[in-house]
Parts: sequence; structure tokens; C-alpha cells
Amino acid sequence: MDSKGLFRVLTEQRKRWQDSNDFGQIALEMGLLNERQVGELVESQNSANAKLGDILVEKGVLPQEKLIRVLRDYNMAHSK
Repeated sequence: MDSKGLFRVLTEQRKRWQDSNDFGQIALEMGLLNERQVGELVESQNSANAKLGDILVEKGVLPQEKLIRVLRDYNMAHSK
């Protein structure tokens, strides 16, 4: 998953917030992660009680600089 993919999933997750669709399911539907990758992320998140972004950086999926940029851009695009 690259930074554009992360932004797309976060945007879709926001649209579906009321439907309780989680990040992993949306990333699967978009073809950005496979089931194994989602399972590993969920397991890591549950065992470490960490934020998803931190796990993506730790696993080398996304460099920290890109994560920061994506989250900043996402927040700017969706702030009211």
C-alpha cells in the first residue's frame, strides 16, 4: 500500500463511518491489501495496542514521512 492508497482508504472509511466498515475491509475491497496483510495488521494492532499508522511504518509498508503527509492532507481535506 502506498500513500495514495492509504488516503483513499481513509476517505472511504470516513464515508462509511456509520456502516462500521473498518480500514482492513475497505483496503481488501480496494485491492490494496490482501487477507494475510490485514490479518497481520489486526494482530499487530491488538497485541501492541498501537495505532494503525505506526504499525504500517513499523512493518515498512509506508515510510513515516509519507504517513505524516497523508494524515496531514487527509485532515486538511476533511476538516470542516
